[in-house]
Amino acid sequence: MIHVRALDLLSAHQQSSLRYQSVTLFLRDELCNSMRIGRLYRVLGIPAHVHQWPNITWSVEANSVKPWEPEYPHKVSVSFQQLLNVTSSSRWRFSAVLTHCFALNVAPPGLYNTLKLALLLSLVQNRVDEKETFHNLDLLAVTTDSLILDRLMTYSLQLASRGVRHQASGEMFASLSRDGHGSGSANIHAGSSLLATGGVCMLGDLGGYKKDKLDAIQSVLESSSVSLFIPGKKYGEDADQQISFPVLCSFWALADQSDASKRSLRADAVLGTVDLGPVSSQLADAFGLILQCRDVGGEQPLHTLQQAVHSGKPLYPSCWDFTTQDYQEACIILKG
Repeated sequence: MIHVRALDLLSAHQQSSLRYQSVTLFLRDELCNSMRIGRLYRVLGIPAHVHQWPNITWSVEANSVKPWEPEYPHKVSVSFQQLLNVTSSSRWRFSAVLTHCFALNVAPPGLYNTLKLALLLSLVQNRVDEKETFHNLDLLAVTTDSLILDRLMTYSLQLASRGVRHQASGEMFASLSRDGHGSGSANIHAGSSLLATGGVCMLGDLGGYKKDKLDAIQSVLESSSVSLFIPGKKYGEDADQQISFPVLCSFWALADQSDASKRSLRADAVLGTVDLGPVSSQLADAFGLILQCRDVGGEQPLHTLQQAVHSGKPLYPSCWDFTTQDYQEACIILKG
């Protein structure tokens, strides 16, 4: 068990000097089925420590476990309310202005607007309806400039109710290890996808993944679940077990088309006919939305230079001045 604030560090955007330590939680009797991996809970229990030289470890035996939901704001900012009043005559103008003014410190207005809109839609789409059905939007962006798109996705990740950027050195899906308390049983580790439950798991450039990882991603996208095989003999059980966990998050990924575009005969080829490099057509089809972000030269270097020369000043005075918190509150409220 880890503190809910530790999840902020997994987004690779928060900078903090704090160190969060996970705690072993023991559940007994009817409490054994009261928790699910990736969910939030408020736990009351009895702490205990074990002294095994030279280390001292401590754990908690739970007495009470209750689901917990964080409190969110119930109204949007004044700036968004003013924009809504000004654009009320058009059903498209409000979302168009929000997209145009989104992430201006990462990309100037007019650049990658379609991707910006798709990221905002994915953030709003992540929700659970009255029938406990999870709705999400998995997004794959095809580009020849993965650096800018990676920064744009990283910036957008902080707007999610829970955002996890997968690290190549970690596990993406559930994995097993032997229990360190001497019981011989198996420990199940959540992985990035289960830790992102209810939010977004950012995969980054798919070109850095091996084929077996890409196949696993495709399987999870198609089934919205991950299966884990537990061999009985290895972990002190009489029979083998197969456990499945629902994957309740959206996946954001990039496909670098730089090498593939050099082999393409036409620059305006249809997306379905373009070589996506390491990404197979079956994997691409498993995503809910695929965007081809064409390279727009000349604007980004100027944008970066303006940031360096006029630091602290608004780069685009004609745009509405919306803060990151304004967008974060709006995404939460629009999810309903």
